[in-house]
Amino acid sequence: MRADLRICTFMVASLVLSCFSVGAQEHKGDAAGALPPGIQLHVTLKTDLSTKYSKVGDPVELDIGHALATFHGRDPQVLLGEGTLLVGKVTMVRRASKGQSAAVAVHLVEARSKDATRALNVTLVNPVLIKRQVNGSPVGSGLPGTVIPNGTDISSDDDVTVSQDPAMGDVLSSKRNFFLVKNQTELSVVIR
Repeated sequence: MRADLRICTFMVASLVLSCFSVGAQEHKGDAAGALPPGIQLHVTLKTDLSTKYSKVGDPVELDIGHALATFHGRDPQVLLGEGTLLVGKVTMVRRASKGQSAAVAVHLVEARSKDATRALNVTLVNPVLIKRQVNGSPVGSGLPGTVIPNGTDISSDDDVTVSQDPAMGDVLSSKRNFFLVKNQTELSVVIR
């Protein structure tokens, strides 16, 4: 009787575990297909961008933070896993001068996770959000124009705008020279 109970318990546990193992699976590489167009992601800059210090060819990394998933029925299909980086390069740097705005152009080409790398087709869009510490509290996250409990003000940097250039990629520009600090600058990207 105990042997039958153990076998039955083992079979039920195996069945339950097999159901969970076919749940969320991350796409691997390009074979998985293109990402659905039109999805907007809020990402955090992981490398500094500056009209003074950045150089053409410098790497650019943006962290997507949470996983991006779609659902087919009740089963989630992870398209980009948590901690995935959007990776590209600086394609142009221009300091502000009389009659010419400051600009840094970037071209994002792939998404890298711990498990896979896949080609990417995204565009940076406005607004550029800056996290500023209030009263020396640690940096956190929140909504534009709000002060959240840990003392961080999230506000739009109206001085830095995003536009697209077919030859250079996404261009961040301003009337004056600028410095976008890693982990304190949030950008939005739209999948094309």
